Order: sequence, then C-alpha cells, then structure tokens
Amino acid sequence: MMMPNNRPFEEARILETARQLDERDPDRIKMRMQEKFLAIAAGTERSEKQWFVLKTANKQEKAVSQSVSNFGIETWLPVKSEARSVKYTRRSKQIEVPVFNGYLFVRVVPCVESWVGLSRVDGAISLIFGQHGAIVVSDKYMNDLRCLTDVGSFNDLKNFSRYNNGERVSFPVGSAGVFEGVIEGYVGTRAARVLAFIFGQERTIEVPLANLIKSA
Repeated sequence: MMMPNNRPFEEARILETARQLDERDPDRIKMRMQEKFLAIAAGTERSEKQWFVLKTANKQEKAVSQSVSNFGIETWLPVKSEARSVKYTRRSKQIEVPVFNGYLFVRVVPCVESWVGLSRVDGAISLIFGQHGAIVVSDKYMNDLRCLTDVGSFNDLKNFSRYNNGERVSFPVGSAGVFEGVIEGYVGTRAARVLAFIFGQERTIEVPLANLIKSA
C-alpha cells in the first residue's frame, strides 16, 4: 500500500510557525526557534549535507558568512583582488571583494528548517530556488570555482594584448576537465579576460595566460 506523502504539509506547518513567530512572539522565543533551525541546518558529522547559494543584502556577504559560521555551518565566500583608487591621490590599492556580489555558499542539511533558519540571519535574504526547490551546487562546481579563485582568475588587473578579441580558447580546471570561452580582453602580464559558462551563467573571468590553449 502506498503511503501518503506528508512532506508538503510538514513544510507548510514549519513555514506557518515561522510566520507566526514573526508576527506575535517575543524576541526570546524567536531567537530560540532560530537557533533550533540553524542547529538542524548544521547537522552532525554523519548528516548528509549539500552546497547551496545564499543571497544576502548589499555588502553583507562577509557579515552573513561569519554569523552563519558561528552556528557551526560550513560556508565559503570566494573573493577576488580588485584595484581601488585612494581618495585625493593618484595611487590605488588592492582590496578583496566578493566574486559574486550578494551571494555566498553554505553547506547544510537540505530541509525546510534550514531554509527558514538561514533566511532569518541578519543580512541574509534567502536561498536561491528553482522549479524544484533550493538549487543544489554540485561538488564538481564547487571544486571548479575554488580552482579558478585560487589561481586568481577573477582578479582585476591591467590590460595586456596577446590573443585576438573574439578568439576561442580553452583552459583546464584541476581534475574537472577543460572549459571553453571567448577572449574579451587582456589583463596585466599574466592573465586574459575570458567569457565562459561558469556557475550556470555566462561570466567574464580572468584566466592565467599559462592556462590558456588556443582553440583550433
């Protein structure tokens, strides 16, 4: 005999509970419920967890990452080096800024309690959802992004010319294989700006010249 699927009803109950807390319960009770939900999200060493994308308010990526980490949840905020002008001078300085403005990655137990708890962290907005629920980021994608970040592919550098604009190139990313893209410009003496398909979107990234291979 087929058992009824009560999951949608359970999710609705949790969301309704969270809404009621927002409306009428004291801050102390809401905080206790928040801590409970985030503890569920963090899970244990044996819990099955997956990577998701958490959207944040403008310039709140680092603060949210720290707050979420304080609850024992694994996070990753990829950053890049960017040149910023020093006010009232002709000098510039290199600073670290998020690669994806308004987003960071969290590794949590996939359940509604996790979604509710994360969305109520100060500075957080919500996870990124698709037609079938919260979008899972595969370990392969995470490894690819880590490799690109580690070699400075997203860093802002000065112009440099070697390949022709519009020329197709490919570049390896660790054990993940080879990515393809199109040259859009040049950066410094060691990287090119390449339009490639990354994280489900077309993004312009910076790839070290040593990693580029001219496509036939």
